[in-house]
Amino acid sequence: MRYAPLAVLIAAFAFIACEEEPLPEPEGFPENPNVLVILFDDLGRDWVDSYGLVPAPAKTPTLDELAAGGIRFDAAIAPPICSPTRYSLMTGRFGHRRGFGTAIGTAKLACVSAAEDETLADMFGAAGYVTAAFGKAHLCGTEEAVPDYMRTLVGFDHYFGGMNIENPKETRGYWNARITEDGITEPEPVPGRHLSAAVRDHAVAWLEAQESPWFVYYAPALPHSPYECPPAEELSSPCVEGDPYDIMPHMVEAADRFAGELIAAAGDDVIVIAIGDNGTADSVVMGPIEPGKAKGTIYDGGARVPFFAAGPGIVAGKAAASYVHVVDVFPTLAEILGHEITGEIDGESVTAILEDPAELVERFAFTEKYTPNGPSLEANTWDIAAWSGKHKLSLDENGKQEFYDLEADPFEESNLLSSELTPEQAASRAEILDFARPLRSEWFPPR
Repeated sequence: MRYAPLAVLIAAFAFIACEEEPLPEPEGFPENPNVLVILFDDLGRDWVDSYGLVPAPAKTPTLDELAAGGIRFDAAIAPPICSPTRYSLMTGRFGHRRGFGTAIGTAKLACVSAAEDETLADMFGAAGYVTAAFGKAHLCGTEEAVPDYMRTLVGFDHYFGGMNIENPKETRGYWNARITEDGITEPEPVPGRHLSAAVRDHAVAWLEAQESPWFVYYAPALPHSPYECPPAEELSSPCVEGDPYDIMPHMVEAADRFAGELIAAAGDDVIVIAIGDNGTADSVVMGPIEPGKAKGTIYDGGARVPFFAAGPGIVAGKAAASYVHVVDVFPTLAEILGHEITGEIDGESVTAILEDPAELVERFAFTEKYTPNGPSLEANTWDIAAWSGKHKLSLDENGKQEFYDLEADPFEESNLLSSELTPEQAASRAEILDFARPLRSEWFPPR
């Protein structure tokens, strides 16, 4: 069966909204759908127009179309920093299960296990899909330290990307990119080549050459620092090097445009999931989200992320208020694929929300950050947070606790623990503690 392309769904949404009639019901998930998972780097909700935190922060028509033609999740949770998010997305497991507490460095302190972790690439490969990963890896040291791990450990058939943005200072940046393809890294930078544009070009060409079924993981470096103007021909207005706040809208626009070109190359009948790996960095955070409560923190500015899903079987033009977490992507796609998960995971399938986002699913959410990477029992510093309903509780290694009513205080300015809790608040805090304590029992105070 053929399904309407996203563009048609969006047009239908606009027309039906004018007529004030209900949107068409989804026809159910197709058998063996093509799947495109997009993970943006340091793209917080403040820079995405459809979240409405800041008036017209950047041009994000691709993400806005995904919201109109699919679902925008308003309570999506992730680890507040990149590597744990990437591991959780790829495996359905919290980062501490494999020693991912923070971003990985050049030392192999945390690494996907080919023997013990079933990944999205493994799952789709077992179902007969061709699989490919494009962009930033960041799941096991650097490409130099662990060559070709996106194929040998994570399980993809093909990998094309690079880590220019995290090279030593003298070679760091998006321009003059060196590419790694299937374990082979170019010996010299290529003058004038933009890392993300090169990855986009290769990914689009790869998609256009494929026959179904395929699974693609696209992880652009954009809009992560360093803040550099993307190629002028990719932008709708001039970009001038200098102030990061002036450059960031152009980097977001390019990230959105490149994602849109992959979606167009993917064809009509594709399930698209697009997520931010964590909140915006302090240096370019916008609007009501304050520096110090953004990327790298367990405040909502660091851990509540953009999350969109669209395609056949997914209802169009709705927002979902239920909590979801990046660990839910793995079991959700497993259910759509009809794959039986045999290992232990932390996520839950949210196909029910994809089919009916108006139904509020009562559930908890959890996130954490700790250093250094490795066994969490050896952590020097740590922060954890858990959500339920309108309440959120956080705790750190010094015993500091913060408890917020996010309906009344969405940007976490008034810690409810500074005064006596109401019976409702006390009961909610106790429920959150009961949920989170088994996950990190070594870090929680006695009852």
